[in-house]
Amino acid sequence: KSSLKTFSRCSLHHHTHIPTHSPPTLFSNPLYFQKLYSSSPSSCSSPSIMPQKSQQNASSKEMMPTYHLEDHPLIDIAFNLSDHMYKGIYNFSPPAKHPEDHLTVLKRAWQHFHVKGFMLTSVSEESARESLALVREYGCLDLVGEHKSQQESKVPSKHLRCTVGVHPTHCCEFLKNPPKDSDEEQSEPEFTIDEEYASAHLHKLLDLALQGQKEGIVAAVGEIGLDYARTKFCPKEVQQQFFVRQLEELGGKTGLPFFLHNRDSFEDMYSILKDHSDLISQNGAVIHSFDGTVEEMLAFCKLDNVFIGINGCSLKTEENLAVVKALPLERLMLETDAPWCQVKNSYAGSKFIKTSIPTINRKDKYTLECGKMVKGRNEPCTLIQVAEIVAGVQETQVELVAKYAYANTVKLFFKHLRVSS
Repeated sequence: KSSLKTFSRCSLHHHTHIPTHSPPTLFSNPLYFQKLYSSSPSSCSSPSIMPQKSQQNASSKEMMPTYHLEDHPLIDIAFNLSDHMYKGIYNFSPPAKHPEDHLTVLKRAWQHFHVKGFMLTSVSEESARESLALVREYGCLDLVGEHKSQQESKVPSKHLRCTVGVHPTHCCEFLKNPPKDSDEEQSEPEFTIDEEYASAHLHKLLDLALQGQKEGIVAAVGEIGLDYARTKFCPKEVQQQFFVRQLEELGGKTGLPFFLHNRDSFEDMYSILKDHSDLISQNGAVIHSFDGTVEEMLAFCKLDNVFIGINGCSLKTEENLAVVKALPLERLMLETDAPWCQVKNSYAGSKFIKTSIPTINRKDKYTLECGKMVKGRNEPCTLIQVAEIVAGVQETQVELVAKYAYANTVKLFFKHLRVSS
């Protein structure tokens, strides 16, 4: 997935009517600021959606807002903890640049940046097994500091979950003789489907999902869907067939909600979801890493029990921000898709960021004790920045954004967690 994520996200189009939210009244406490990190604030030029307070007017000493998110903490619904970057390996090129830091990354988000839930995403059978192993390993840790007791360690943490499913660009793993990736961007490799092999592979995924569901650690079927921007990795027909079969055979037999991928494929995606409207309504779904148009977002929101996942790649352009402006908070979920999709200074949404997170440039100088992120490698701790951008665009408070995102996420993926009124 690391190589696939380097492709740019699809371009966006102009929007139509943009509904707005009434001013929030739930949270009246003012924001209090305290000095945390030193760094120069990000800036951008001539935005068409203006922030309430420009970061260009901020002091040279960066301040981090104090948010009151005790009852509605952030949950990252898309975290690729199994990626090799969290083992210190970049661009698939050993040796490791730094020690494995799975626990450090989880703790950083948990202890300092209001993130109290994580859903580890899978893109293949192999990564699903890795995600399950990570949840079993780190779900039994107390992220506040110490190991839980022997008895408690037998019960996985209620704050760590994962998905099981095959990403559309990986769907050739359902083929007995998968074609080689095409050298041509627009060409699709030839293929044949061996039904016995495909069914056996689906059965292995179903076994993983059912076992994880029994343990209480699998939260969704995913990442599944369609990706027409990268058909050189897997033809449309293969993507379509195994998207539908994963919906029906994994979702239908587990009752789990769906974690969906949609890239340059709105018409077919929407059609398939409409054709399975009863299943989607019953199980629920989120369109992850949404970067489509306002019209596409509103169409998905007309489907019952469908939510929209927003991360850094949803916040690049003014057209992206128009989508966020029009998105009903009742359908919002927040994510990082780490280690990818971090908000860059050049993104239109960056002007709304208030929280600065320090980074270290040289990967080989990174240590578990340095208290900084590796530059260019995203982490769940940046989820607070995504929430700040959504709040800035919608001209509301971060607490209200967090309240809705938390309730939506708990409803679909973390039903065992408490939702405060």
